[in-house]
This record gives sequence, C-alpha cells and structure tokens, in this order.
Amino acid sequence: MTKVDLSLIPPVDTLTFSLADEQAIKHDTVKITVDVHALKGADTSEADLRLAMLEVVKAFIATDDWRLSQARRETQATGNETATVTATVRVHESENYGLKERAEQVSRPGLTLAHPRVDASIPNDVVQAAESSLRKKLLEKAVHEATVLSGDGMNWAIHKLDFGDLLTETRQVRGTPLGAVAAPAPQAARSRVAAGEETNASSTLIKMSVAVMLRRA
Repeated sequence: MTKVDLSLIPPVDTLTFSLADEQAIKHDTVKITVDVHALKGADTSEADLRLAMLEVVKAFIATDDWRLSQARRETQATGNETATVTATVRVHESENYGLKERAEQVSRPGLTLAHPRVDASIPNDVVQAAESSLRKKLLEKAVHEATVLSGDGMNWAIHKLDFGDLLTETRQVRGTPLGAVAAPAPQAARSRVAAGEETNASSTLIKMSVAVMLRRA
C-alpha cells in the first residue's frame, strides 16, 4: 500500500458543499372567483349597485370576506349600463361544491353570477413565510458546519451562500381530489367540517437547498 505524504498536498483554502431542508404545510383553503354581471338603471347609484353585488355573492357563499374588482362597463342602446366585476374570496375547501349550480340559484334578472372557478394553490403569504423559515434554518446549518469543521488551527467562515429555487410537492390528505364536488348540499358540507372530515385538505411539502462555500479565516 502506497503511503501519501500529506505535507506535499497544498493547503485547502475553500470548501464547497450543499445543504437541504424541507417544511410541510397543511393546506385546506381554496380561492373562489366568480364574475358578477349587473344591469344598472339610470336611477341606480354606484353605492346601491355595489351593495347589490355584495348581497348576491354573499348569498352564493356566506362570508364577509368577498372582494370586488373595479367594474368594467358597457352602455346599451336603451341607455342602461351593464357592469361586470370579478368577485374573489378565500374560504375553507368545504365550500368547493356545486359552484355552478349555486351561482345559478342565487342569480336573478339584472344581476347574475357566471363562470365560478377555483384556485387550490397555496397562498403566497404562506409560501413566503415558509421560504423565510427555510432560509433561516439553512443558514443555521451552514454556520454549524463551519463551526464543526474548524479546529486544529483551521478556522472556517462562510464566504458565499447560493440559495436554490423553492420546490413544492402537494399531496391530498384525504377525501376527494381538489376541485371536485365535496358535498351535495351546504348542510352536508358543514356537517362534515363539524365532524373533522376535511375532504379536500392537502399537505404541501416545500423544499429548499443552498450551495455553501467556506473560506479559511
């Protein structure tokens, strides 16, 4: 066996390695969006029109969290004006059932809901909070590695950190797939929530990595 004289190897000034971490986030809400079409008569004020729009979306899904976009307007030959807004709300996934039928049921002449749609992606603020948490954990790991490697006259310090992109993996926890009909009626949906059955709840696994470069201090 050939022996290697370590004294002949030039000293190492830098070390590079990768670290990774992940965080699981339970996700049981969806963002629901629907178009609101209203016929505005000459004697209808803007305040009354907006109030009527809010009343119809609250009849669609009972919550005070609805947000209305700026109205898009068209003037008809009769002199009446049609106004269209986009209404958006984030609610528990148990509200994600029979949206088209429910929108039709609460619509009335001159005030209709159309094209309800669902976004089951994780909220941006939750993703950003997880990203910040993972960055902190990875930084702490890098500092720990530098401390562990230091000794015997060799002191290492962090020279460069290169964080990678976030990777996400969403998994259904139980029940029907996201976006599917969750219950045949409001009472049934609420009963399932009361019983602790989160039919469309999902868990999102957020992963992050970092390339670390240490330099001899």
